Amino acid sequence: GLNNLATVVYEKGDYKKARELIEETLEIDRDSGDPSKISFSLINLGTVARLQGDYKTAQKLLEESLSIRKKAKNKFAISSSLNTLGILHLNLGEYEKAKAYIREGLDISEELGNKYGIADGFSLMGNVEVALGNIKSAEKFQKESLAIFEEMGKKNKIADCYSTLGFIAHQNDDKIKALELLEKGLELQRAIGDKFGIAQTLQRIGSLKISNGIYPEAEALLEESLAIREKLGHKGGTAECLN
Repeated sequence: GLNNLATVVYEKGDYKKARELIEETLEIDRDSGDPSKISFSLINLGTVARLQGDYKTAQKLLEESLSIRKKAKNKFAISSSLNTLGILHLNLGEYEKAKAYIREGLDISEELGNKYGIADGFSLMGNVEVALGNIKSAEKFQKESLAIFEEMGKKNKIADCYSTLGFIAHQNDDKIKALELLEKGLELQRAIGDKFGIAQTLQRIGSLKISNGIYPEAEALLEESLAIREKLGHKGGTAECLN
């Protein structure tokens, strides 16, 4: 149906078209009155709005999704909603708020024994700890996440973990290890066509090249990252590249 089509369009990086399709789906879901379908479309729409830099709309949609899921007492879905709200607050620079949402989501995943949810929670906690400057704790979370995702064979998530661990190694001033991990992540992201991931990792390698004084290479990488992000309509990432 429309949701599947929206997923394909979203994965290709056409956020504008994906948003239109999900808005259409949400309208149909609201007419049907099915709470699980409504909350699913709300979370998808909120995620696309966040990626477009429309944080106010994203927050409204994601909070509505969480509220529906809490009423339905669907713990599995609640933890997913908590994580998406955590990511939003991370993007907004509200790190403690982000941490509280993600921690709550992780606690539920651990209670349910949901391996994917646990690995995702560890990875997100790692991202928050990076933002807070708690590098040691961030590395521990990311390594735990990577181990589970490798066991599950989740290539996109494995690539994300490598990229973040590379970024962490750069923060630790281990530039050789950083480049190795970032390139490993980028290779995987290119293989699976994860445009969002490619743009982020290119930016991280570009930053690493700048700190190594290799400016022409850095400029080429950052320009490639910026071009992908502009095509995706990813507002936050475009601003990061310009900085």
